[in-house]
Amino acid sequence: MVYAVRKGIMTGKFDTWDECKVAVNGVSGAEYKKFVTEAEADDYLAYKDTKITHICTDIDKVVAKSENEIRVRGTYCSKTNCYAYGAILTAGNREIKLHGAGSEKTYISSKQIAGEVQGVLASIEMAISLKLESVTVVYRSQILEKVVTGEWTMSSLCLFDYVNKILDYKKTIEILFRKALDDDYAPYMLSLTSLSKTAILAKSRQDVF
Repeated sequence: MVYAVRKGIMTGKFDTWDECKVAVNGVSGAEYKKFVTEAEADDYLAYKDTKITHICTDIDKVVAKSENEIRVRGTYCSKTNCYAYGAILTAGNREIKLHGAGSEKTYISSKQIAGEVQGVLASIEMAISLKLESVTVVYRSQILEKVVTGEWTMSSLCLFDYVNKILDYKKTIEILFRKALDDDYAPYMLSLTSLSKTAILAKSRQDVF
């Protein structure tokens, strides 16, 4: 079985109902279905035209692909009860890889979303340290933009802190958001997955010692 989500906090295909539930929880009008084959799930998702350029609602202008972009993958490990992220910041011809993990009690309930927002914040901090004038967050999880623009309410302390930090960082650097197209994440997924796993392992060892 495979679950397909085409409107939710995250979109795409998921292997389990638990993952799917996290992706659609709290989203009004969420669109998702369960399929026997991935081909059927792909057909369900294919209604969207991925050639349409995303409009960043908070600045009311088209956001095209840029030289400085952030991609993140958040994960949650139930065994160690921690969230983690893998992030890649492309700055011109440079590709900067970041990873980290945390177990703040007030963030744990957000699970992998906590990892994603921490990855975005860490990447923006790196962009600021590199003195970049602008950076674009390329997202699969709509929540990364919607809570910043005020379209979605902040449902956790994790998101509240995220929004406040984004607004603070915007005083120093221009921060744009762009919904990922189908090919935006494919070249980076192996690295992002590896980075997030590395972060979880490092956190586990740290907690042991």
